[in-house]
Amino acid sequence: MELDSTDNPGRFFFALSRDLKSIALSNVQYFQNGKQSHHAKFHVTFRLLYEYLDVGIEPSYRELAKYVSEYDFSSDVKGNGYRSLLRVVQKCCLHLLQLSRYISSVRDSMLFRKKVYAKELESYVSALGQLRAVLYYALKLTQYCQQGHLFADEDHLNSDIAEALMLEVESLSQESFYGRCLGFQYCESMQRPLQAIGIVMASYSEGYLESSHMMRVATSVFNSGKYFLDPELRAKQMVKVTRTADIRFCQTFWNFPESPIMHQLPSFVCPVMEVNETLTLGPDAFELLLADGGDTVVITPPCAHTGPGHVYTRLISAHLREGQSVKNKSPTSSKPRVPGLIVHFHGGGFVAQSSKSHEVYLRDWAVSTGCPILSVDYSLAPQAPFPRALEECFYAYAWAVQNCEQLGLAEQTYIQILLLEGLTILEAAVHRSNLTSAIMFRNTLVS
Repeated sequence: MELDSTDNPGRFFFALSRDLKSIALSNVQYFQNGKQSHHAKFHVTFRLLYEYLDVGIEPSYRELAKYVSEYDFSSDVKGNGYRSLLRVVQKCCLHLLQLSRYISSVRDSMLFRKKVYAKELESYVSALGQLRAVLYYALKLTQYCQQGHLFADEDHLNSDIAEALMLEVESLSQESFYGRCLGFQYCESMQRPLQAIGIVMASYSEGYLESSHMMRVATSVFNSGKYFLDPELRAKQMVKVTRTADIRFCQTFWNFPESPIMHQLPSFVCPVMEVNETLTLGPDAFELLLADGGDTVVITPPCAHTGPGHVYTRLISAHLREGQSVKNKSPTSSKPRVPGLIVHFHGGGFVAQSSKSHEVYLRDWAVSTGCPILSVDYSLAPQAPFPRALEECFYAYAWAVQNCEQLGLAEQTYIQILLLEGLTILEAAVHRSNLTSAIMFRNTLVS
């Protein structure tokens, strides 16, 4: 079954929900008179599934689907957080439909692994129950926003109401999304890496306080087995870590890819890049022409906290293009310019990692798209608090537009592709910028 389109949110979901309720009701009737212990578990869980869909999910989904188009980035880019939430609900229901159909087909078999599938069903129904609550709060939030505005209106949402809402939302269970359901909203190729990260994070957190690096590694390896075998235990530990860990733990954990060995990994397992150069930008101010050609805007260098400074970036390209400069590479061997550029803001929670630790997939992007990639090594907190990283990323983006010929782009073209991991930085940059009419932002979320 295919997911809803952006033009008609809800069309396929309600067909999906109808099928899911039908098969849930069928399983309720089958298991209600069962005499075995697992029959009662399946009976209760399928009843909850039907109730969540009928009472909470469907009405909230229908109501929210009426307004999602009002919050789109633009008429061409139909995307916002409400659409993403609806898509997550669809993915959860789709997995539940597949799981329920499988249980119906094998429930009479001697080989039916009832304990395994009972736990998996309980996990996904629990996640759906939490999503029902999230839909409720999403609808509630729209009451405090002006039409078409994602951010709440302070005249309607005072501090007391906001604090009460935050306390209610924080009371929601997060464990449902870190156990067996971890990464269900992503494609299958992403789910296993996310599960591996979860296991490593949970096991590493137990050995984090050890005095030596060797003991940390040994403790992590020793504890990894139990978190691999017990998803529920892993979920509890991950929730504990995400709620209580300090910034030093985040930096230590997420900086693991920054080790010298990991930096060398792309050279052995990834495609060879003809261009892989660091570019130092600024710290000079410059003028940027707006789209209408009638005015310019001054782009100032990043200044927050430490004063004007350079911005460090990395240019990655599968082929040397005209205009690009590379050490020990003859300009005569360059290939024609291309009309597109990828500007990349790496992940790491603003406190860790760099462009080098993300080269594994950046090299693949450079080959598959044929576009150069400009990855920004923005300054990290807490040494460089907000909004330093924002200012550096915005400056790098504006510099790329102004100096596209140095990056191998064709003349009279703008940046056409903006692929992000650091989505928060983009959102802040867009609100900070007065250039949205001049520069074409085309969001492509990597999921």
